Amino acid sequence: MERLPPATAAASRGDTPLPVNLSFGGRGGDRAVRGNPDVAPPGWQGPGVRWFQAMPRENVELVKRFLDLVNADELDLAMSCVAPDAALDWSRSEAPDSGIHRGREEWLRWIASRREELSDARFDVEELIDLPPDRVVLVAYMRGVGRASGLVAEGLGASIIRVRDGSLAGITLFQSKAEALEAAGRFE
Repeated sequence: MERLPPATAAASRGDTPLPVNLSFGGRGGDRAVRGNPDVAPPGWQGPGVRWFQAMPRENVELVKRFLDLVNADELDLAMSCVAPDAALDWSRSEAPDSGIHRGREEWLRWIASRREELSDARFDVEELIDLPPDRVVLVAYMRGVGRASGLVAEGLGASIIRVRDGSLAGITLFQSKAEALEAAGRFE
C-alpha cells in the first residue's frame, strides 16, 4: 500500500491531517473517497492519525460513471445507470424545477431543462463518501453559464444517492454536506 499525501483539512480530532485513499484532480482543495478506517499501513499508526483503506467501491464508481456520462452529454448511456423507477428528489432545491422526478424519462427532462437554461452545464465532484451497503454521499458543484444572461451560475450541494442492484435507485438533494450526512445518520 503506497503512502499518500495528507489532505489539507485537519482530522476531526486534533490538528493531524487526514490521509485519504483517492483524490480527484481539478479546481480547489483535496477531494476524497473515504473508506474503511480499520487498517492503517506501517508508519501511519499513532494517536490522532486516521487512515481510510480502500473498500469495494462499486457504488462510488457507478456514481462517477453516471456523472461523467451526464457531463459528456451521453444521456442515453447515463440513463443505463439509472433504475427504471428511480426518483430524483430535488424538492429541497431553491430552483424553479424543484420537485420529485420519477423514472428515467423525468430524469431526462430535468437534465434537458438544465441544459436549456445553462450552456456548459456540468456537475463537478468535490467529494464522494461511500456509505455501504447501498448509499453514497455526493458533494458537488452544479455549474453553467446562463444562456440569456451570460452569467456564470454555480451552486454547491450534497446528495444522498441510493444504489440498488447495480443501478442508481434515487438521488435526494440537500443544501449542504452536513445536512446530507445528518440525514444519512453520519456526522463529521
